[in-house]
Amino acid sequence: MPYLHHLLLHFPLTLALGAALMAIYGVAVRKPGPQIVALWLLVATAVVAVPAATTGLLSESHAIEEAGPSDILQGHKNAALLATVLSALVAVWAGWALRGTARAHPRYLVPASLLVAGGMGLTGYQGGEFVHPGMAPWATEGHTHGSSAGEDHEHAGNAVGHEEHTQQDAPPHHDGESDSHEE
Repeated sequence: MPYLHHLLLHFPLTLALGAALMAIYGVAVRKPGPQIVALWLLVATAVVAVPAATTGLLSESHAIEEAGPSDILQGHKNAALLATVLSALVAVWAGWALRGTARAHPRYLVPASLLVAGGMGLTGYQGGEFVHPGMAPWATEGHTHGSSAGEDHEHAGNAVGHEEHTQQDAPPHHDGESDSHEE
């Protein structure tokens, strides 16, 4: 189940961010089209947030088994549940707005979409911090992988020993050029 969670978790975050961007764009251009898209994206966010949160809850015992109990994991779980409930409530309002029962005024749409996107963003950040501690650009401690920090493992094909490592261990990024220069 943890692998299914890893596959699903990106969808609510991306859809919520898209909803917020479309809501802001709709206000900027003063047209209803982007606002309608934002409403549909908020509904889609709630639809995919439920299986993402469910698979996360079902994966919790695996995560604790692998890395041990953690305040970050508990915070991630709480943020996920709050963001999913908030997303569902906003989706109900968005559904009413799409049916014409409620008004989708930008005064409500932009803050609602920003709240959902922020909740999903916080959830994603905490999940990432649990799985890959120390990877944030502002992290002061080295990057580890929970219980596997004491074992050899690989990063993009490069073997890494048991010592802690930082982002500098990652292979260099290329600027789009191919490594082979065949003519």
